[in-house]
Amino acid sequence: MEIQKVITMETVIAFIESNLDGKLELDTVAAAVHYSKYYLHRMFTETVGMTIHDYVSRRQLTEAAKLLVFSKKSMQSMKLKENKTMELEKSLNEYLEKIEKYLKPLTVSERVDIVKEIKSEMLELQASGTSAEQIIERLGNPKELAKAYLGEAIVKNSGFSWRRLSAVIAFYSLAGIGGMFVLPITSIGAITFMASGVLCPIAGIIKLVAHFLGYEITEIGVNIGTYSASAIEFFPISILIGVVSFIIGWLLWKLTVVIIKSLSKGKKKLDQ
Repeated sequence: MEIQKVITMETVIAFIESNLDGKLELDTVAAAVHYSKYYLHRMFTETVGMTIHDYVSRRQLTEAAKLLVFSKKSMQSMKLKENKTMELEKSLNEYLEKIEKYLKPLTVSERVDIVKEIKSEMLELQASGTSAEQIIERLGNPKELAKAYLGEAIVKNSGFSWRRLSAVIAFYSLAGIGGMFVLPITSIGAITFMASGVLCPIAGIIKLVAHFLGYEITEIGVNIGTYSASAIEFFPISILIGVVSFIIGWLLWKLTVVIIKSLSKGKKKLDQ
């Protein structure tokens, strides 16, 4: 008899535990286990020490409390994770902003491509579980990384332009002592000679046209000792001087690119 009572109570309790999220009345439980509600009430109270109503109330309160605690922990965990993600994004964005600042002399498309490449590397490292500190450490000093990218961009497109000149200036501002002394000389020399190469023939044309109009511009010309070139003689001389000057300037620009390439040699864009 006692064994049967225990089995019955286990069945009752199992039913209650499976339906704690619903409305559990004495009638419902009695119908589920096929017992009279009066008999079940008396037997449950004697065996468990409390009524079915009290047992159900206590169990539902316990489950509600557990749910509240776990929900709170889950929210705290999510908030902590969100804070860490925000800190990660902030530090990585600050790194990218520094890179973009150093790359200002490049075209917008070049800067966008470089930042996209670095950001892609960051996302890959982040997906593999690498922390923000480790990602930044792996990428290295933003100044050195920007220098490597600037050097590559200048070498890749070695033709002269004012934007490329500003990239060179930015590069030697990031370079070491050697670069800061040599690059200004070669780059400024390149500009000076190429500008002379363009201005000299223009000066020859101006002097020649003025001569035909009856004017003599004495400020423009070639004077060697007692010899002074006439306007007609000066014209071919100005072209020759212009060509030579431009070639010298072009060679100095190429030398500038070679120096930048040598200073960038051995430096990886991304520390992989």
